[in-house]
Order: sequence, then structure tokens, then C-alpha cells
Amino acid sequence: MVKTTSANGGPDQTYPSDTERIAYTPEDIQTMLGVKRSAVYNFLAQVYRDHGPFLVHKIGTMYRIPKESIDNWFYGQKTAK
Repeated sequence: MVKTTSANGGPDQTYPSDTERIAYTPEDIQTMLGVKRSAVYNFLAQVYRDHGPFLVHKIGTMYRIPKESIDNWFYGQKTAK
């Protein structure tokens, strides 16, 4: 776990480190791939709509991408649907 201090003086928060993480956010994907925010959201919307090439979960208006699913897609490994 990684502990962070709130910039606005609020309570500290603890987030999973990359080795403990089970899902990525669009911001994580943007940072990892070095692409614009709009490109990530457009691509995730398409993947969610088309049900592939990897899993994308939509919770309200938020996207979450299972780490194993996108890692397998990115590295060219097949995943079971």
C-alpha cells in the first residue's frame, strides 16, 4: 500500500501500489501510453461498446479496466472472453 497526504489538509489516503492493483483508471492508461486524455476516453468508450479487445467496466460514468485484461492485450496475449 502507498500512503499519500492530502494536499488540502484532509485525511491521508492509502492506495494500492501497482503490484497490488487489480484495475486501472483512464488516467493510469493515459500515463502508461503517453496519449491525450480525450484519446483514452474515446478508445475506452469504443472498447466498452464493442465488447473488446479487452474488458472495460463502466460504473456510473467511471471506467475501470482490469489490469490483467489490458496487460494481456497490450503485450499481445490472448484472453478468454
